[in-house]
Amino acid sequence: MILGNESGRSPFPLRARLVSAVVLLLLLSAAVVPMTGCTREVEAPPRTSARAVETVMSAGDWIEATTSAGTIRIYARDDRTREYTWNGATRSVVMYERKTRWYGSLGLYFPGTGDHWPEHKGVRRGVMEEGWQLFAGESEFQSWLESRYHTSIHYVYTDGGLVVGWGIDWERNQLNVEVWQIYFGGAKPSKLSGSHNDKIRRGR
Repeated sequence: MILGNESGRSPFPLRARLVSAVVLLLLLSAAVVPMTGCTREVEAPPRTSARAVETVMSAGDWIEATTSAGTIRIYARDDRTREYTWNGATRSVVMYERKTRWYGSLGLYFPGTGDHWPEHKGVRRGVMEEGWQLFAGESEFQSWLESRYHTSIHYVYTDGGLVVGWGIDWERNQLNVEVWQIYFGGAKPSKLSGSHNDKIRRGR
């Protein structure tokens, strides 16, 4: 059905058509002006930043630890990239951020999928952890540490709660490295039995 008269002219007065056009222009203008407090960022998916992750090291930090397995040096190239130097070799990984707590950690990890490194004295891959561990007190910490001891990783820690463990799992041709900062009731400890402050150095 076509609205109009026989002459082809619109049956609506000219003034009415002008008013309709002005209203339409106003509506189009309002559509492209952002509303106060409403931005594109609200609709964007959430991002996990390094600040939201419980890391021990920041870009430029280094830690050197000596255990019964020998000495290892860890360098933070940036928020997630870590370099590991041991037995005359240096290898690096880009760590993943944990989205939820995994055995107490909301830090960084690298699962060591496949043989991802050039071989060095039998080692072709690495499995890494870095993060915080929260405890009620020292007895709980010691129980946790004992539960983690096995033949391919050896730990040292300071009075301030910095824990480093590393070793080589020869069956898997794998370097294992863990870096933890422990907290008791939300604070770093000041004294721990069995600590070896002289076995760990750190700087930047």
